[in-house]
Amino acid sequence: FKMKYILLFILLLAFIRAEDPPQEPGRKNPPDPIEHTKAEDILEQIQGGNKDVYVIVFAVDQAKGDQLKGDIETALNEEHPWIRSTVVDFTKIEDYYKLFSVLTIEGEPKRGHTSPQVLVMSKGEGFVIRGPKIVDGIVKRIKRVEDGTLFKQGTTGRTGGSGFTFNGAR
Repeated sequence: FKMKYILLFILLLAFIRAEDPPQEPGRKNPPDPIEHTKAEDILEQIQGGNKDVYVIVFAVDQAKGDQLKGDIETALNEEHPWIRSTVVDFTKIEDYYKLFSVLTIEGEPKRGHTSPQVLVMSKGEGFVIRGPKIVDGIVKRIKRVEDGTLFKQGTTGRTGGSGFTFNGAR
């Protein structure tokens, strides 16, 4: 009699597990954190062409960068909870110069003219956005970054910023 219940429980558990859809690549929830101490740590991940979606905030003021990162995550969390995000301290020029150079992020961090800027990228393609409506601009374009249609529909315009690709598809 006990064996029947155990067997029924195992079948029920197997049925419930079968209902869980497999995770698509780049859709891990919660996402893995982006660990970095220098430019190469980030470049290695974003140039890999994988399907993860990266949101990297470049800020002179760490507290403001963390706030913006939180605002972006809040805006995207319901439909895009797998977004991998981090903040890069724009004043650490020596540690991140190669990243700034590759992404053509420029400015004068000591004067605060460059902060914040945000990179949004997936599969080696993405855009950098700056200005007062960063969160709105990301929300409007995140789906195009995820499905790879960003360059087919244009990359610059009302939301500000510039697009680029690591694989020359532009």
